[in-house]
Amino acid sequence: MHQSGDRRDTGSRDHAKIRDVDPIVGHALRRTADRDNGERLFRQIYGDATDPVLQRLAAHAPTFREAVLEDAYGRILSRPGLAAADREWFAVAALTALDCPQQLKSHVRGALRLGVPPSDLAALPHLLRADLPTAAITKLTRLLDEFHCRP
Repeated sequence: MHQSGDRRDTGSRDHAKIRDVDPIVGHALRRTADRDNGERLFRQIYGDATDPVLQRLAAHAPTFREAVLEDAYGRILSRPGLAAADREWFAVAALTALDCPQQLKSHVRGALRLGVPPSDLAALPHLLRADLPTAAITKLTRLLDEFHCRP
């Protein structure tokens, strides 16, 4: 995917440490590890905007914030096999297709924070052109221009 060094994700070593623990204790430890990993990744992606975003999530529903951190970012987006930067690149593509402009802008910023080269993001409109409406490609191209992402 990206050519800038070896950015493979080695995955959470926390799960390997707790697999031989009592099942109930192990489950609680895994949930804690997932939540910690999720918040760490969330903070990498959202940077200075992390706390306001988390407050908005909590205001939406009291348990939503924790579900996002533990499940979405901790269990899913932090799992081994694909580097966080590569996941963000795919998130930008998916959010373009889903027409989620606010989230798209946040994840373009997050992809750049995680080290995705601007030229890799700039390639997305070309790669998605055959599958998405022209309006979606135009929106993405304009957004990427705001972040100086050019081929």
